[in-house]
Amino acid sequence: MLEAFFSDASGKVSSGTATLPGLKEGSAAGAVFNVYRADVAGAFAESTEIMESFEIGGLLEVLHDVIVKIRAAADMAAGQDVFDDRFAAELIVQASAYPFLDPFAGEFEYRNGHIEYSDSASMKEFIKGVSDSIIATVNKLGEEYPKEDLADKIAAGLASTRDVFESEIVKYGLDASLAPLWGRK
Repeated sequence: MLEAFFSDASGKVSSGTATLPGLKEGSAAGAVFNVYRADVAGAFAESTEIMESFEIGGLLEVLHDVIVKIRAAADMAAGQDVFDDRFAAELIVQASAYPFLDPFAGEFEYRNGHIEYSDSASMKEFIKGVSDSIIATVNKLGEEYPKEDLADKIAAGLASTRDVFESEIVKYGLDASLAPLWGRK
């Protein structure tokens, strides 16, 4: 079986035998090829891992925007800087179910709206763990500041995120995992 994995200069990644025409076209000006033989199951597993490692950057970009908007809405509703401390505390709570969130594990770091991640969990587990942490944080803030219309402020803030990252939100399943936060479309 002939298999290929291809990343062009723009960072677009594709795999499978259908990439061969792209390889030919993309290498017209020169290219580096790595050729190896692998069993089909091994090649597929490796291809999946490689694809996930490329995808994590896009996911982190979307999550960064989501967190920045939620953080701004929560801090505006509470009249103070509250989100970061509550989110950091929730990450510790969620670490029992998602060990990569443990601040002492060194795999996941959150600071001032930015996430750094060293890629030890599957993408599905990562999305679930971070989404559960965000939702739990927002729920706790809603209980703490019940007179504020936090849900509406968050949904309004996330409207621009939805506009910019609609296809990525769907692609990564964030439409479902963060469903309570999006508000009505």
